[in-house]
Amino acid sequence: MKNLKESISEYSLLSHGEYKSFRVYGQVQDFFFDPAKLILLAGLVLVNVVNLNLAQVYLQPEFSSQPKVLGEATSSEVTTDQAIYKLSIKSLVSSYLNRRSDFLYSQPTQSLSADQILSWQDLVELTRNEVIKLRVPSRYKELHLSIVSILTQEQQVLTKSDGKNVDMSQVSRLWQNTLSEYPWLNE
Repeated sequence: MKNLKESISEYSLLSHGEYKSFRVYGQVQDFFFDPAKLILLAGLVLVNVVNLNLAQVYLQPEFSSQPKVLGEATSSEVTTDQAIYKLSIKSLVSSYLNRRSDFLYSQPTQSLSADQILSWQDLVELTRNEVIKLRVPSRYKELHLSIVSILTQEQQVLTKSDGKNVDMSQVSRLWQNTLSEYPWLNE
């Protein structure tokens, strides 16, 4: 049992806050030097961070509770894909047709040289490869196949020609048909 003098001195230390702060500091110090308690604290912090991240994901407005099927796109993705495709294919076709006209109309009375034929073939092949690389929305698959087909036929005509008889009339009609179906290609 404590005597009265010890009780009074303990009380006076508590009233001045020295004893109390010493005890609290000692408990905090004990907590941070205990590895098991630190691991527990780190685990709790990690769980809270993960919960906050998940909450942010699930609370976003575009989040849908329905699972998304692979290959299935949302309407905004479809319109974005279509817009990107339209811009890309329009750029490729416009550029190609402008350069193609240089070959067709540069020397209408003279035949094309072997170098010109090779340059034209390279242009066709490069354009065809760039068109093939594009990601095609389902809405434009027919157009895409049509353009690849026309470029392939043009490549075949150039391969068969000797420079004097470059007959692009059939291929030109195919281009005209495609451009009449999709006038935005050459605007």
